[in-house]
Amino acid sequence: SKVYSCVRWSENEKLIIVSNFSDVDNAAFELKIPAELVEKLKLKGGDYEVVDQIFNSAKSTLSVKDGIGGLDVKLAPLQSFIFKL
Repeated sequence: SKVYSCVRWSENEKLIIVSNFSDVDNAAFELKIPAELVEKLKLKGGDYEVVDQIFNSAKSTLSVKDGIGGLDVKLAPLQSFIFKL
């Protein structure tokens, strides 16, 4: 309940931002990217590697299946990622 996510994009860059504002609880979940956003991001079905832009230490995979995206996210307390597609 203290996790925030948003997506920002331009012609040259696509970013998925996730932040855990809890100072005590970890957060682990699959972030769903709705079909209308997948379409706006011009993503096709398949897997996309995403890399954190804050520390360049975290990588994950955004999977698009049936027009919906899913990204497994694990956040420590007060941790944030800016994933770049």
